[in-house]
Amino acid sequence: MGLAQSSVQALNHLLTQNSWALPRLQKFAGKTARFNIAPFSFAYMILEDGLLQSADSATSADAVCIITPSLLPRLATRDEHARSEIRNEGDAALLTEIFFLSQNLHWDV
Repeated sequence: MGLAQSSVQALNHLLTQNSWALPRLQKFAGKTARFNIAPFSFAYMILEDGLLQSADSATSADAVCIITPSLLPRLATRDEHARSEIRNEGDAALLTEIFFLSQNLHWDV
């Protein structure tokens, strides 16, 4: 199983644990978000039920987030200043939802 498929499974698990998030994503069904975290690029298409499907990272995306690897530890600790350092482009409503979910989804281990 590839890294992209593992990441989509982990994200879908997180979304189903926080079922309130699925209707929020359903509004963006058919849209694609790409996350460039050098040297990796992950793209996800939002499905009708709000879950995600891995998408070709070379395909144009509706929203793009460019995250430098040095930001990852700061994002993991929910450093508000780190979020402002993420470069993003594309669909403003989708980006707003992505940032909202990144702050409010909680992993139930």
